[in-house]
Amino acid sequence: MPVKNYFLDTKKKEKLEVSWKRNYRHCIVRFNGEEVISINSRKEFREGKEVGLDYKTVLKIQLKKSMLFFTAIDLTVNERPVPGSMADPVKQINGIHGLILFIAFVNLVFGAVSVIYSPRLLTEVGIGWYTLVYGGIFLILGFMVKRFSQVAMILTIILMSLDIISTFIMSFEGSTIVNPASYLPVKVIFLFFILRGIPAINRMKQLNDMEEKYQKELEEKSKEIPRSKQITQDHSRYMPDDHSDFLPGKG
Repeated sequence: MPVKNYFLDTKKKEKLEVSWKRNYRHCIVRFNGEEVISINSRKEFREGKEVGLDYKTVLKIQLKKSMLFFTAIDLTVNERPVPGSMADPVKQINGIHGLILFIAFVNLVFGAVSVIYSPRLLTEVGIGWYTLVYGGIFLILGFMVKRFSQVAMILTIILMSLDIISTFIMSFEGSTIVNPASYLPVKVIFLFFILRGIPAINRMKQLNDMEEKYQKELEEKSKEIPRSKQITQDHSRYMPDDHSDFLPGKG
């Protein structure tokens, strides 16, 4: 049974423990060692379940499917993803960022070797100076994706798709020592993993919008005059500055 631990605070005093059985048939959530949620079926898991940890904190857990092959446990507190959880957009983007940098590094290394030494094995599978350019572009896109750039994410997906198409075409030529089709499945898996970046960035923007809205509401509330003060101000409009004449026994 997989078990994951998360913390709701920076001091790591508010601990969440999530455990589930294979195929997500049963799930238990514990808060500081106390069971707060129990899910007994995959259907119930997909519908989601929530509980109030206190008067202002609502914990919700739900099994969600993203893309075609990826299933993730969406763990939120007050509609915000728990840091480090499966559906945390920051964690997802960090993973995609690491993969893009890995692709860039591999292309830069093999491209440099091909340009300097020109080995037949690399040149025949289409590795050359353009591989260096490809790796350099991915390196730049990787750092842009780290900053939640949707444009960079889309460009990465387009470049990877074109690379897969070209590899697929080359696999039919059959004139190379190594058939490009042998590493085509790896590229497809990488592409599907990176595709998760689009919904992750969209969710991050939604969270930022929620945070901005929340901050604006706090600012508006801080500017509002308390009702008790408003009543005092309203009365003072119709009364002289010196109220001594209105005291008992005066007049």
